[in-house]
Amino acid sequence: MSIICLHIPDYPAWALRRHYQVSDPIIVVEKKMVISLSRELNGSEIAIGNHIERAKALEPNAVCFKRDRILEAVVLEDMVKNLYCMTPQIAPVRNNIFLGCWLLLQNADMDLMMDYTKKIDAQVGVSHTRLYAMLSALTAPVGHMVSTPFHKVNYFLDRSPVTLLASFGFSKEIIEKLMLFGLRTVRDVARLKIRHLSAQFGTEGARLFYFLHPDHEPPISN
Repeated sequence: MSIICLHIPDYPAWALRRHYQVSDPIIVVEKKMVISLSRELNGSEIAIGNHIERAKALEPNAVCFKRDRILEAVVLEDMVKNLYCMTPQIAPVRNNIFLGCWLLLQNADMDLMMDYTKKIDAQVGVSHTRLYAMLSALTAPVGHMVSTPFHKVNYFLDRSPVTLLASFGFSKEIIEKLMLFGLRTVRDVARLKIRHLSAQFGTEGARLFYFLHPDHEPPISN
């Protein structure tokens, strides 16, 4: 049975924009450090982790907000209510390391899902496992879907750059080293044994192995 992943990158900025209806670029800070940017600032000189003063100097027309976790939770709850009209099988991915907002669904009306996806500027991925559905969503253009059936998984992974792993909390350092070793796609990394990744990258290497080879994916319940 197919799993649907709905992904919203830079969720803190997205939630603030939807709540306050701000059209200007948004910078979200926590403890005076940038933690999220609205979509139009992707590719700008501002980087996650920059000090707020540097961000303001680089983008003086942007609106700065302090992160509001309560507002994020309220907006997420509202989104889940809307999705519940399409299917009761919804599971938020609760992982403080992953970037963005991730929701997993099953048995949803895909026409309604895609209409809603376009409305909220989300990305959608569909596959037979959670991992591949999430990776598929990352590669989808905003407002669109990428479907990766079982027989095309290896083809998809061969064309998925290792840089996608940053969205799952893997460090810039490990990604750069993987690329230096000639491991440029997710499939390149997935071929490695745990002893290889652990020897080279320690606990983060072991986490990467188990992320790419999950032992068990629990069902998405009502």
